[in-house]
Amino acid sequence: MKTIKKISLIMAIALILLAINNTVKATDTTVEEKVTETGFKYTLEVYSESYDLTITGTTNTNAKVLEIPDEIEGYKVNSIGEGAFKGLTSLEKVVFPENLKDVNGYAFSGCTNLKEVELNAEVTLYNKVFEGTAIETLVFPADESATSCGFDGSTLDGMNSLKSIYVYAKDKCWIYDNSVSDVAEMTAATAEYLKNNVTIYGYSSTYPEDDSINSVSLTPKGLAQKRGIKFVDLATLEEITLEDKETEVTLWGNIGKIAKLSVTKMVEGTDEYKAVTSGLENYDIALAYDISVVEGDYEGKLRVTLPVESKYNGRTALVLHKKADGTVERFSPVVKNGFVTVEVSELSPFVVAFENETEDNSEEQNINDIEKDELDESPKTGENNIGIVVASILSIITLAAIIAIKNRK
Repeated sequence: MKTIKKISLIMAIALILLAINNTVKATDTTVEEKVTETGFKYTLEVYSESYDLTITGTTNTNAKVLEIPDEIEGYKVNSIGEGAFKGLTSLEKVVFPENLKDVNGYAFSGCTNLKEVELNAEVTLYNKVFEGTAIETLVFPADESATSCGFDGSTLDGMNSLKSIYVYAKDKCWIYDNSVSDVAEMTAATAEYLKNNVTIYGYSSTYPEDDSINSVSLTPKGLAQKRGIKFVDLATLEEITLEDKETEVTLWGNIGKIAKLSVTKMVEGTDEYKAVTSGLENYDIALAYDISVVEGDYEGKLRVTLPVESKYNGRTALVLHKKADGTVERFSPVVKNGFVTVEVSELSPFVVAFENETEDNSEEQNINDIEKDELDESPKTGENNIGIVVASILSIITLAAIIAIKNRK
């Protein structure tokens, strides 16, 4: 009996110690802050099936540019902590990594010289992230593989330099600005500022007319409707001409209002360059450009005008256009005033080439040589004069002989 009591007592003590130990573990949430070689402070919590790597600050307090690392200790950086870079007045630009998901409240508050921020396609911004900064434009890029992005209505509080918000994601960028317990709405002062100073650029969505997604979130158009902010629908196309002033390439067609023309010179020797120029050994390549439209859509036929040297005026060019499916279209426009124009339904690499004139020049030279030889067979002017003199002398001799014969008779 005593033995049983002793065992029971030992078990009870063990259970008490275990409970105390678990209680300590449950309340002990201290996580060690570490610093990377580049000066970023961070914390890392690893769980059984997930982890949380949060950037908490930087030792480079005078930095003008911060490129948030994409990975630390083999883990993707997924969040920036609350107030992480608050008050860094030297900061001018921030670049977010591809996998960053959350930027918590006040992260860049008081960074008075911060003018530029490069967001990723899946980031969510929270309360007063950019309060007191000099940012004029927020751009939420598009990415078909992204699941969502967004920001709180209160994210825009204190952004008194903001002029425009571009949301290129279609039906994937949500704004949380409704009266629910866990969402902070923007202040009345912010709403008034946005109404008078800001334009939201985005796409009309497939959601209902008021563009609400659910009881909590709105589309960009929905936020604009709710707050009376000016909205420009990027899906609206119109017949316009875009020009790249550096290369003089122009594009005409049904294109989005704020679209921009991008023209990049293709690098000779690359796989892309070789794929388009294959089989042009007897051609002179006049230009090779990769052409695209950024920050906007287009549809239907596009008219592309490409500049070449005026020495090609009147000649027939060979224009090659590599399509998205890998096939290559061929066009044969005539050069007019130093330009060639083709019609396509999509944009990508273009090459303009002219058949090498070496063989043509040889044929022309041969024709000239033949004509010269034919002229050489004709009597020379000197030879004609000698013949006339000889004929004259013979005529005189003959006449003298006739006279002499008559006198003898």
